Amino acid sequence: MLDKSINSDKYKFFLPLVSFIFFYVLNSSSRSRFLNRPASFVSTNNSRLLLLILAFILMIMCINLLVYKIQKIGKGKLLPPPYLISYTSFILIPIIIDKSLKLNTFELINKIFRVSFIRPIFADLNTILTGIGCQAVNHVGDKIICDTKNDVLWNYPTVLLKLRVFNIDSKITFILGILTALIFLFILVLSKDLTNIQKTLLTLLAFSPPLLLVVNRGNFDLLILICLVIAGYSLNRNFKYSLELSYLLIIFAGTLKFYAIFALPLLLLFNRKIQNYLYFSLVSIIFILINYRDLWHLNKFVGRDMSGSFGLPVLISHLNGDADSDLRLFSIGAFLVLIIFTYYFNYFKKKFNTIHLDDYYDYIFLLLSFVFLITWLLASNYYYRFVLLIFVIPFYFHKKSTIVENFIGMTCFFSFYLSYRTFGFIMNIFLIPMLAFNIFISYRVINNKYFTYVK
Repeated sequence: MLDKSINSDKYKFFLPLVSFIFFYVLNSSSRSRFLNRPASFVSTNNSRLLLLILAFILMIMCINLLVYKIQKIGKGKLLPPPYLISYTSFILIPIIIDKSLKLNTFELINKIFRVSFIRPIFADLNTILTGIGCQAVNHVGDKIICDTKNDVLWNYPTVLLKLRVFNIDSKITFILGILTALIFLFILVLSKDLTNIQKTLLTLLAFSPPLLLVVNRGNFDLLILICLVIAGYSLNRNFKYSLELSYLLIIFAGTLKFYAIFALPLLLLFNRKIQNYLYFSLVSIIFILINYRDLWHLNKFVGRDMSGSFGLPVLISHLNGDADSDLRLFSIGAFLVLIIFTYYFNYFKKKFNTIHLDDYYDYIFLLLSFVFLITWLLASNYYYRFVLLIFVIPFYFHKKSTIVENFIGMTCFFSFYLSYRTFGFIMNIFLIPMLAFNIFISYRVINNKYFTYVK
C-alpha cells in the first residue's frame, strides 16, 4: 500500500520538473546560453547537457529512495545533538586550526564541497571593516581605496560608516567573524525536540556548501539568519517583550541587508492589537529614516548574475535563454513558471486534508520561509542565501509528515549540494514545490482562527 502511494505521488510531484528540464534542453536559446555560461566542471564542456540530464535523473532517483526509507523507519527522538558536532568539527575547529597553525584545513573542506574559497578568512567582513576605516568612503558606490589588494566598491549600509568614531578597522576581522560563527553554534543549541530524521538532516545542513560559503566570506546573511531565528524562538516561547525584541532584531537585520525587512509584515499579522500597529508604523518610519539614502541606490547594485544565483528572475531568464537575470513577466519563461505554480497549487490543495498544519505553527518556520519566498520572487539571490532554509527544511519531516511533505523537503535539501554553476537550473526548479507549498502554509496558518497569536 505504501509503495503504491509513493509511486502515485512521485509521478505527480516530479512531472512538472521533468517537463521543465525537457523544455530547457530542447529550447535552442536556453541550450546555447547554458553551454556558454561558466561552469564548475570545466573539463565536461563538451558533454554538459548530458551531465545536466544525468544529474537530474540521479537526483530524482536518490530523492525517491530516501523518501521511501524515511516513510519506512521510525521518527523517534535522538538524544545526542549531532548537528552541534558536525558544525564544530567541519567549520569552527578547522578555522581555529588554520588561524593558530597557519594550515589550510578549512579551505580544503570548502574545495571538497566545490565551494569557492576566498582569502582572507571572513573576506566580506574584512572589506566592510576596511571600508569603515577608510576616510575616502562616504556613500554607496564609493571606491574603497584603502583596500590595495582588491578593486571593490562600498556596497553596504551607509549607517555602518557611523562606527568610524570607534576607530574600527580590519584588524578585528577575525574576532568578529569567529564571534558570529560561535553565535550560530548557540542558535543550533536552540534546536530541540527534533525527530531522528530532522536531526540527521540538520546535521548535514550544519556544514553544507551554502553555510561553508557564508562563513568563509563572513557575510551578513549569517547574522541575518541568527536575528530571524532568535526572533522566531522568542515568539514561540512567548517571552516578555518578545514582540518588541523581534522588531529590534528585524530592523537591525533589515539595515544590514534590505531583504530581511520583509519579515515585518508577518509581525503585523502575528498580533492584531492596536499596540502592534503602532510598533509596526514606528519601526517602519525609523527604518526608512535610517536607510532612505541607500534605498535610492538599491536598484543600481542588485545582482543580475545567472551562474551562481537563484530566484524568479533567474529562473525566467534561464527559460528565456537570457545572459543576465531579468524579471520579464511578459515572456515565455514567465508563462511556464506560472503554469508550474498553478499545477502545484492544485496538487497541494488536494493534499491539504492529510497535512497537519499544527506542525507549521512555528514562528521560526514562518519568518524564514516567508522572507526566503519574497526574496525569491523579487531578486537574483546569490547561493549563500540558501542558509535561510537550514532551519526550514527539517519542518517537512515532522512526526506526522506525509510523503508529499517529504518529497518537498528532500528536493529542497538536494538543491543545497548541487554545483550551482553547472546545475543552477536544477537547483532553481527544485525549489518550486517548496515555495508553492509555503504559500499555502502561510495563508492557512495566518488565517486560521485557532492560531495562537503573539500576546
